Amino acid sequence: MLARLELSDAAFSQIRARCRDRSVTFLATPFGEKEVERLVELGAGAVKIASTDLTDTRLLQKVSATLLPIILSTGASTAEEIDAAVECIRRAGAGQRLILLHCVSCYPTPPAAINLRAIQTLQTRYRVPCGLSDHSMSTSTGAWAVAAGACVLEKHFTLEPSASGPDHAMSLSPTGLAEYVKAVREAESALGQGNLGLSEEEREVLIAYLTENYGP
Repeated sequence: MLARLELSDAAFSQIRARCRDRSVTFLATPFGEKEVERLVELGAGAVKIASTDLTDTRLLQKVSATLLPIILSTGASTAEEIDAAVECIRRAGAGQRLILLHCVSCYPTPPAAINLRAIQTLQTRYRVPCGLSDHSMSTSTGAWAVAAGACVLEKHFTLEPSASGPDHAMSLSPTGLAEYVKAVREAESALGQGNLGLSEEEREVLIAYLTENYGP
């Protein structure tokens, strides 16, 4: 099945060109050292490491040597395994380029199992930017993750949810993805800057109240 779903080098080149045309950062997930080299040749803007390869020291070292940002997913991993992976990347001099993704390796993930507080736990433990690899079917979890501190979101989507293949049935349609992104942007806006004090909106209300009750 995996061999049937593989993309050719030519297909990746087409995807990269399309990304450039649309001002989208091209990146992908390599599963071996040769694939890392190919991504560098293609001008990838970052490299994503799947949860299954979090313990692959050689792959982590190879990716660290690219000087590209590293997005590392942590699904089905123990705290000790994440410790070791982060330490490997830091020893290779890439610690400042690391982003960790909280991930629940369950497809699809029910909302009660997403455990979004783990995002803050990762941030506190490793002092790196963190996000969510979201395998739920919800269009709201991205917004919740942003509220929990996520700075990166990974979400499956498909042009046809009923298509044959391992991921289509648990992926969002383009319409669902648009709703997902809209909710994320609204959450980002609602979070604000955390400033204390009178806001401009409150100032207008206060002036109106004072004018009505005490005159100009």
